[in-house]
Amino acid sequence: MAYHDGRSSEAEREKGIYFFARIGAVLSLFAFLSYWYVVSKYSVNAPFWDDYDLLNFLNQFISSKGLSIKLSLLFRQDNEHRIVFSRAVELLDYYLFGKVNFIHLAIAGDVGLVLIVLLLCVYLVKKHVSPLNAAVVVVTLFSFSQYEAMIWASASLQQYYELFFALAALFFFTRSGSRNDFLKGLLLSTMASFTQGGGLIVFPVILVYFVLAKYWKRGWIVLVYGALIFCLYFIILQYHVTPLQAASRVYALHHPLMFLEYFLLFLGNSAPGYGPFPLYVPLLTGIIFLIFAMHMGVRYLSHKGEPFLVFSMLFVLATAVAAGLGRVSWSVKEATASRYSINSLLLFVLIVSYYLVTYGRDRSAFLRLNAVGLVAPLLVFSLWFNGALSDLRYRDFILHRYVVYNPPDPDQGPAILSESERLHTFIPDHVIIATTNHGFLPNAPLPISIPEIASLPGQDCPADLHVDFINEYSAPYRGQGREIVVQSDSIEVKGWAVDRDAHSLASAVLADVDGRLFPLTYGMVRTDVALALKDPVYVYAGFQGSITGPGLRPGKNMLSFVMVNSGETGICRTRPLAIWVSSQK
Repeated sequence: MAYHDGRSSEAEREKGIYFFARIGAVLSLFAFLSYWYVVSKYSVNAPFWDDYDLLNFLNQFISSKGLSIKLSLLFRQDNEHRIVFSRAVELLDYYLFGKVNFIHLAIAGDVGLVLIVLLLCVYLVKKHVSPLNAAVVVVTLFSFSQYEAMIWASASLQQYYELFFALAALFFFTRSGSRNDFLKGLLLSTMASFTQGGGLIVFPVILVYFVLAKYWKRGWIVLVYGALIFCLYFIILQYHVTPLQAASRVYALHHPLMFLEYFLLFLGNSAPGYGPFPLYVPLLTGIIFLIFAMHMGVRYLSHKGEPFLVFSMLFVLATAVAAGLGRVSWSVKEATASRYSINSLLLFVLIVSYYLVTYGRDRSAFLRLNAVGLVAPLLVFSLWFNGALSDLRYRDFILHRYVVYNPPDPDQGPAILSESERLHTFIPDHVIIATTNHGFLPNAPLPISIPEIASLPGQDCPADLHVDFINEYSAPYRGQGREIVVQSDSIEVKGWAVDRDAHSLASAVLADVDGRLFPLTYGMVRTDVALALKDPVYVYAGFQGSITGPGLRPGKNMLSFVMVNSGETGICRTRPLAIWVSSQK
């Protein structure tokens, strides 16, 4: 029997550690480069949803006179938050370049994620964890599960920097106990609070730390200083509870199980819960994360080790509670929104980092932790890859064509754009068409003109374009022993279309009535199509619209549908169908 001494076993363990280090280095580089490649490819210089609020602020700030008015605008409430940091970055971009650029803002926001990664890696290195073995931080936090925030200026500036300032504050508060570190913690806590409302959570979290550590003097200082910040935030600057907040608090009180589900989904939303993945996948992930987080908390009470990681974890849990109290009435599934995924990813990193530091001296445990720490984020990366790229392609498609804004007043988005052009605060790189709350405006202009479409070469497309409904009639329309008779002056249609040759969505869909083309709304969500075709690229393949006007004549009309391919180089057309239009109702 072969004999193995202790030194050979130690050497084998060292080889294992260096193996994971090399693998970790390669994967870290891949994750980092992939993230920034996607940011550069899909970022569009166009506002998206909350970006219009940023743009509206800039217009008002530039137009206003007097320092007091400008300061009130800077600190003014935006939804549930005060987004002073985002507005300051926007002003900096405007004064540097003469107009705001949303690609600049998105990249600036993503730098906040880089800062989070650097902070956590520095912490692990200081804890004598190899920087290469800390690859779990890089691979996890550059996951595509947060694809919304990657190219959305408002989301990245608020989410990433709130977390960075909060984590940095906790880092300094718990590091050495020096006066300078304490003052840095207070400053960073204030910056977190005025980056996004959740930053205020730093104050009660760090107060718990000082109480448990029996740092009474500093605890009193944080209590008084935090109370002053809360007073400024909610009373002096006149905070107004939003209707969504009020409804969510009542809903959480009357539906505690739904609130709990929201909380767990928020914690676990780095796991996919869309398309073929059932919602219980992120729910189960959230439960697992919560169990490990509770173990960290219980262990801290007895050992008092790694306060930065433990109280950063507590901050994420408190953020999930606050999010539920503020948004649960909207939808439980809203907790799985991609823009919130950074919280779930961060929670996983904090858990793995805690056990890496705690059990780092046990080589076999250290290797297992590295394996789990690298395999799990790789699994998440691969599961999100196709779905994320599909949504990013769709967002790129609509942002090059449409206003994507969902205020109470649907005309507000186009009005903000018009004012921006007048003030030269933002000039779109392309033509943007207004939308309504329910989708694109009917008969909106197309990416290419109708004469150009009519001149494109065509072919039959029975498989790639399907019409589900024509008024009350459902497919199939032929061979049913009945005529399609429309008892109105309009035809409502709904269906889906894809360009499978290009493995992409189409560019446009039109209805052809006796040679007259009617543009239809294209880009509606059709999860059923994506599932049937087994490809998430097609999740936005739906179309719908109305055919009205003088082009629709009483009597017999020949109706067909035209799809423009993704490259705008050709069309395919369905076979004509006879439609009888009657003016009798």
